[in-house]
Amino acid sequence: MPAKFPWPRAVALLVLLLLPCLQYPGAMPGPKVVAADEHLSVHHAFRSAEGPGGWVRNHQLSDPAVQFRPLRDRIRRSWSSGRPPLWNPDLHAGVPLLADGLSAGMYPPVSLELVLPPATAQDLRLYLALVGAGLGAALLAWLLGASAAGGLVAGAVAMLSAFPVCRLLHPHAWVYAWTPWLAWALLLLGRRRGGSWLVAVFWAAMLLAGHPQTAVHGLLFALAVAACLLRGWRAWAQLLLGLAVGSLLAAPALLPFAEHLSSSVTLGVRGSQSLPWSSLLTLAWPDPFGHPARGDWAGSGAHLEQNLHVGLVALLLAFWGLRRAAGRWWLAGAALALALALGLPLLDWIPANHARLGGFAGLAIAVAAGLALPRGRWAWLLVVAVCVELLVARRSDQGMLQPDDFRPTPAAWAFQLAELAGAGRVSGLGWALQPDTGMLAGLRDLRGYELPVSADTELLMAALDPALVRPWFPVSALSESNLGVLAFGAVRYLAVVAGDEQAEASVASLTELSGLDAPLRIFELDPHAPRAWLAYGLRLEADARRALASLDDAPAARRRPPVQPPEGRDPVLEQLASTRSPVEPVPVELREPWPERVELRAAPEEPALLVLADAWAPGWRVQVDGEPRELLRVGGAFRGVALGAGEHEVLMDYRPWGWTWGLRLGLLGLLGLAASAVIAIRRSSKSVES
Repeated sequence: MPAKFPWPRAVALLVLLLLPCLQYPGAMPGPKVVAADEHLSVHHAFRSAEGPGGWVRNHQLSDPAVQFRPLRDRIRRSWSSGRPPLWNPDLHAGVPLLADGLSAGMYPPVSLELVLPPATAQDLRLYLALVGAGLGAALLAWLLGASAAGGLVAGAVAMLSAFPVCRLLHPHAWVYAWTPWLAWALLLLGRRRGGSWLVAVFWAAMLLAGHPQTAVHGLLFALAVAACLLRGWRAWAQLLLGLAVGSLLAAPALLPFAEHLSSSVTLGVRGSQSLPWSSLLTLAWPDPFGHPARGDWAGSGAHLEQNLHVGLVALLLAFWGLRRAAGRWWLAGAALALALALGLPLLDWIPANHARLGGFAGLAIAVAAGLALPRGRWAWLLVVAVCVELLVARRSDQGMLQPDDFRPTPAAWAFQLAELAGAGRVSGLGWALQPDTGMLAGLRDLRGYELPVSADTELLMAALDPALVRPWFPVSALSESNLGVLAFGAVRYLAVVAGDEQAEASVASLTELSGLDAPLRIFELDPHAPRAWLAYGLRLEADARRALASLDDAPAARRRPPVQPPEGRDPVLEQLASTRSPVEPVPVELREPWPERVELRAAPEEPALLVLADAWAPGWRVQVDGEPRELLRVGGAFRGVALGAGEHEVLMDYRPWGWTWGLRLGLLGLLGLAASAVIAIRRSSKSVES
């Protein structure tokens, strides 16, 4: 007799596919776009002198527009040219891009814009994140024994609770969406109905999705499920094998991030963060302290960080499930996650933002509610109550923009300024010209809004402003100490907000640029500052901090740049160091066929130091006339190479070891995945035959 078609589960799956369309009507599908790009309209690069000041719907959703949008545009341009996005030349005189751990340069949904219109790609990417979380939680609940309606409850709460919806435009939501799939794969593994290859695929997806810390939180969630339900050493061995293969698959992104993080000061300055006790109220009641999109937010900190809402109906269902052992285990897991998120004593020693574990507590409550839902036709009324409550409660978290407001074009004056700056840079004082948004107009800066931040980058930022307001690093005013660093770093123009008395007073001696329809005052710092030049003298300076401090006189520093001594003896450097009155530096033209390569041609009449005012970083290699040379650290933060007399072709390439070894390990991961899948298929065939 043919098996009866599972109509209830089919209906549940259909509802889960439709819920995002109900949450965002007119966008999924439709011409509108779920985005926060209106934040760009208030930034200087998108405004004219007399134009409107812009508008912001939810002031706590700035990062997706002002940080992620420029980074992902840079990633899209790299992939569209057939190159991996390894380096970003627009911030901090250059920083690693793929290694930042946030821009998700290897995550396939990020590249949807290569084949789809941008608005369609945006909505499809967000739709997949929501549906992925919902379907994964439903499958997990069904595997644990929930009814068809119970799986729908678990999926709806996992999809429409506060954490994924508030964070929908952030990479956290993508990582979260894969977490129930990983837990589901682990349960299949324990029941010998799956293979380690499924674990590998879902774990790799979590690592590639763009927020490693949240991936660790998701792994903790899945491992907690496994600890309660897996039995036997074979299942645990396959689990570890799957995690290892998944890590190998993600190695092309994971290893560059690990390499960058190893030299980062981010972990040291961003200690553990926890939720306030008042955030527990949000589990049942939507927005008890107001909402930033409505303009009545009265809470402290970030609404999207502190809102744990899963809905009153789902919460009551989860507590109803306490009468069964399974329900008690799931609520205990949720309580442990909340305890970590609240930073209770003995649980707050790990330096990480465990506040976000509150979202995974919500995921545990979603599954608990699904398992507790009573069986029977009337249970579908509770399903409707859960869905309606969440759809109404979370309607304000994200906005839908008209197509014209999505991906706005920077103002004409910003492009004009970028053309005037040429190969040089433009910076700002105070909060003038946010550097990441300037990227969208082709403006390069010594500042940046970027995480993680390497020790070398922070050293450069401290030379510009010792206050170090992380992670934006504004420069409050021009001073005797940072003037030389800015000029040495090829900053040709400075932007100042009119009315910023401290900044305006510091640039009073500079010439103001006229003729631009800009909402800022633009000053000429050094309009002819070279980005690359030949210096016929140098000073050996072993300490990078002292080298940066010695750049206060930019013309003198260009003639005799401070250079960190190489490991071995270099006669050219010794000769240049002994020169007491070097001639004036000679500018050198450069070509950048792509961000990871700089080509220079120089013909010094005598031995010289070729200086490039781009950031020195591990991974940069230099060749002179096809022969490898040692890349020198110049001025504490920049690059250089010693040249003999005569004509030379100099090539600088960025290939960090993390990327090189990541590709190799990624290939090994593909082989491991294929082998695991073949073994799983053979086992499945044998079990069917028997």
